[in-house]
Amino acid sequence: MRSILDFYARTHTPYLHALGQSGTAFLLQKMSPKPGQKLLEIGFGTGQTLLELICRFKGVEVYGLEKSPEMLRIAQQRFAFAGVDGSRFRAMPDNLDFPYPDGFFDVIYCESVLAILPDEELMKIWSEASFLLRPGGSFFFNESLWREGVGLERINGINQQCLKSFGIPQASSTWAYPSDWQSLAEQHGFQVLERIPLEGTKSQMPYKFDFRLLRSAIFSILGKLKSWFSAQLWVEQKQIGQQVKLLAEEPPFLEGVFFHCQKI
Repeated sequence: MRSILDFYARTHTPYLHALGQSGTAFLLQKMSPKPGQKLLEIGFGTGQTLLELICRFKGVEVYGLEKSPEMLRIAQQRFAFAGVDGSRFRAMPDNLDFPYPDGFFDVIYCESVLAILPDEELMKIWSEASFLLRPGGSFFFNESLWREGVGLERINGINQQCLKSFGIPQASSTWAYPSDWQSLAEQHGFQVLERIPLEGTKSQMPYKFDFRLLRSAIFSILGKLKSWFSAQLWVEQKQIGQQVKLLAEEPPFLEGVFFHCQKI
């Protein structure tokens, strides 16, 4: 099986992060972007959060970068299906030199992207975020991280299992715990304003009728239907379900954590 991310792309899956749609609702509430602000999403997946921002917050300028060609392809299809201009959403450069001037953004955010990156790429993205944010700008992220007390041997074992089964690690072993991520932020010139465990947090998107959001929801449903009628996707879905079930039998080892960091 190819990477699990390719499967989720081909099935148009949105909200691929801790708490799913509720996690995105919590993120948007905390971000609360204002008219005139420029926002960048790093690793926008199939594009749902970008659409939520565009449809729910008037007057913001939204940009996005995505590393996976398959995710980018499906996201562009989502934007076209929903009737949204996708010209500001593009492929992430291979060298991770982001194509924007220093201090260009008021807000940078990502959802379950950073913790699965190789160490070198992770450090590069932290550096880019520091360059691209204006002084006082905010870096928000929602990550699934190892619980304090989960040992390195177990971390490495689970990551090896996930690499074999899903093509990606579960989470970083170098920067394993929420406290490590706080140190990482401070090393790159950020002050951590909030560090919130997401377990038990419940947030809902406020009701808003918008044809673009409706079309996006239909696009997600069409992707799910593909897994019912494609033999290959059906097999992959079954394999993923079996491996996820095996991991679920383990004692809890991850926690979703929300960070709000401010550039000093």
